[in-house]
Amino acid sequence: MKTRQHHQPISRVVGPIIFLMALISRLGPIGRYVTPDELAWVRRSANMRAALLSADWANTIQTGHPGIVTTWLGAIGIQLTLWLNPSSADSLEFIRNLAWINPNFGEAYQQLAQFLTGGRFMVALATSAGIWLLYVIISKRFHPVLALLAICSLALDPWIAGLSGLLHVDALLTTFILIALLLVFSHNQLPPSHLVLAGACSAAAALNKIPGGIMIGIIPLILLARQIVRVPSIPPAIISRRFIKELGWWFLGLVVTVSILLPAMWAAPSHVFDILISDAIRISGDRAPIFFMGSADFDIGWHFYPLAILIRQSPLITLGLAYVAWQLAQKNISRKHLLLGTSLAVFCILFWIGISVSSREFIRYALPISAILTLVGGLGLGKALASRKSGLTTIVIGAQICWMAWFWQFPLSTANLVTGGPWASVNQVSLGWGDGVSQAAQAAALRADTSTQRLFTTNVPASAPFYPGEVYLLDDQTVNLIRHNDLIILPLGERQASPGRWLPSPKVDLAPLADRIPSDHPPIHTVRFNQLERAWLYTDLPDPLLPQAAVVKKQQPVRIGDQLSLIESKIFVPTNSHHLVVQTRWQSAPQLDYRIKIHVEDTSGNRWITREEPLISNSGLPASKWSADKSEDLFLKLPFPADMPPADYLVKAEIFDGAGKRLGQFSPDGNFLGTSADFGTITSAAPLPQPLVNTENSTNVAPPFAGFTQPPSSVGQGEKLYFDIWLQSDVNDHNGLSLSLNIGEESLVAPIETKGWIPGQVYRIKGSWVVPVDLPAGDWPLSIQASTGFSAQQLGTVTIEERQRNFVLPTGLQPLGVQFGSIGLLQQANASVTAGQVQLDLIWQAKEAQPSNLIMFVHLKDAAGQIVGQLDRPPDKPTSLWLDGEVISDTIRLDRVDGIEEIAIGLYDPNTGQRVPVFTTDGLPLPDQQMTVNITP
Repeated sequence: MKTRQHHQPISRVVGPIIFLMALISRLGPIGRYVTPDELAWVRRSANMRAALLSADWANTIQTGHPGIVTTWLGAIGIQLTLWLNPSSADSLEFIRNLAWINPNFGEAYQQLAQFLTGGRFMVALATSAGIWLLYVIISKRFHPVLALLAICSLALDPWIAGLSGLLHVDALLTTFILIALLLVFSHNQLPPSHLVLAGACSAAAALNKIPGGIMIGIIPLILLARQIVRVPSIPPAIISRRFIKELGWWFLGLVVTVSILLPAMWAAPSHVFDILISDAIRISGDRAPIFFMGSADFDIGWHFYPLAILIRQSPLITLGLAYVAWQLAQKNISRKHLLLGTSLAVFCILFWIGISVSSREFIRYALPISAILTLVGGLGLGKALASRKSGLTTIVIGAQICWMAWFWQFPLSTANLVTGGPWASVNQVSLGWGDGVSQAAQAAALRADTSTQRLFTTNVPASAPFYPGEVYLLDDQTVNLIRHNDLIILPLGERQASPGRWLPSPKVDLAPLADRIPSDHPPIHTVRFNQLERAWLYTDLPDPLLPQAAVVKKQQPVRIGDQLSLIESKIFVPTNSHHLVVQTRWQSAPQLDYRIKIHVEDTSGNRWITREEPLISNSGLPASKWSADKSEDLFLKLPFPADMPPADYLVKAEIFDGAGKRLGQFSPDGNFLGTSADFGTITSAAPLPQPLVNTENSTNVAPPFAGFTQPPSSVGQGEKLYFDIWLQSDVNDHNGLSLSLNIGEESLVAPIETKGWIPGQVYRIKGSWVVPVDLPAGDWPLSIQASTGFSAQQLGTVTIEERQRNFVLPTGLQPLGVQFGSIGLLQQANASVTAGQVQLDLIWQAKEAQPSNLIMFVHLKDAAGQIVGQLDRPPDKPTSLWLDGEVISDTIRLDRVDGIEEIAIGLYDPNTGQRVPVFTTDGLPLPDQQMTVNITP
């Protein structure tokens, strides 16, 4: 007791000093670099702050990580930033308007970075306070020298400190785990306050990262083991009562903490579980190759974490751990310390197993294990020095301070001297986490004219905060944008496998660019720290170096609806690539949101690729948040199906408003261009053979066929019969072939262009045949035959359904005889007006079917001829199905608008916007290719 009282004043002095040392070691990276994930946590923190201020409790969870403590601290950091720098409110408004963060472009990251320092400081403050609390806990359980060395080792470890100064989840998870584990370790009775705090830390660990949930299972096991081991002679009934009592206090802290930190749990629990489950599924399928011991692979084995932790460890801690291992071999460990060691070892093993089976293996995931080993190694050092002169303790702490100082600016590049230090680590583990890229971006900002020179980088989040100009991800979407004076950052992480070879990446494949940089074209700047080159900055790359692609430009601006304009569009297929890139530039009044639907179709109108999504710019802003005086860019990448045959394809786009209505497109002089923007024609050609695809219905299929989708069991007269066909290319197919679909005795022929086909490759053909409108109804045998002399392939039977048609005009009708091109006559157009509705009854008499379905427009006009209401839709029966002499009735209803004087009626081609000419019975053309019906009020 006297010893404890003697050391209490020392603890009061040492604790704050340790806190300051820990805080200083964690603030080193501020302003030097940004890691890829941190700015995403800034946005989540901004959303958390907004949810708290608006009492929107359900949205106090932002992601399935779930990072609750991180976002709380980030939200506080944002508020501090707003108080200290009121002008940052503009950046916060920009962040609030973001629909998402586009990882390919830098504008959003530049705004998010305004609040990163505040968030980082709060995390550094919290983790440093955790170090102080750990010192208080350990100093009550161990000799002062052991406690001091253990905590100094933890506070001054560069790897741990580097992650503890980031706005992220791993360091906070580690801090709460350590506090909870050490709180429940005691040979004596635990006070309720310790148990409640342990429960709170267990909850905070689980709320900050899913692996922290292990605390909910392991702490009760430790509490039970304590009762059994502490006094083995106590009856089981007493052990049970004590265990239940301690477990109750711990559970109280757990529940209260969850209720306070995560209001969403009691406001919308189903929402919480949905987010956790959906993110778990997403992460489980998100794999990336990890560099380890000279190569990159998706599966790097169970030995990865132990070796990676050793490589990141302090050499002093490595010696301390070796001493602990020697003491264990000598069985020179006390019973209570053995209980602690066993508990920590069980935790480390279970945690190691948990993170080793995850979808991605990063060294930072093992930070709790690394911190526990650092703590144990520090205790080992203290034990080794306890019987020696106190001056050695000071020397060891000084050596750890020197180790921290060496890596203080870039602690994420820490490498153990025992394993070869920084010089060997380049061939062992992935170094840094954006630090080299950030330094290169800072150098670029000093050297470049940021108003004209763009920066292309493999890590946009780490680069954009330090470069005030335009920042693009260096990939096959943007490489065609590179101009000679633009700047390019190539980092060590992409080149680490071996000198001169660049690693493949799921996001970026730099091989076409990096491997061709000639030796006589040196970088304009090289980033170096810890005796290693970490990144290179290039500019003025020669033309042959840049991958080229055929580019189709649409020069003429197009107005879409009333407020949106498409200023420019480009499409290109990058060299040696299996996708196309669509680049568009837009301008809009900031009022409405839109959706864009892009599709790629062949010359027969069959759609091969379709992508629909909200119209959100590269900066992450929806159209309703755009500035009226600023254009916005949108890049879309559309992959080609592996079995898509090489041919010419049309790229088109449609725009829909918030109600789902497809909008018309107009030229600058107001001419209607249709509802589909034609971006141009591209040629898809697979540069390398793809593996044979899995085809449907591939059994009992004779060459050249490789499989079919199931043909429809029935189809109407005049309708299209669709199904997919897989053909295996033959060397003799290069002159083209045709496919004949046989329905009974009727043979429908479709030519197939086979130019560019690779022998042996399987290609998919989208079969599309129009059933003759006069083909008799009934069940018919269905077969298909290639024109190359192969026998017919039987496909079963198809039922041709008879279409009900009327060829008699109503009795007493006075035909109008208004002719619409060659398609037919409008024989009746009666308008009736009620208090709230306009009804238009039309009767058409067809002359001939059209190859495409036309759209009918009905315009309500006022006395000045202005359109005050309208409806665009196909006639009641598609025009491609009309037969000569057929009578088609159609009724149209629109909401009435005051002041309407007449109704205009017309037809147009939706692909071109071209109207069908309209003539009177005398053959005179009507103005504006429309017929008008007067309305009497």
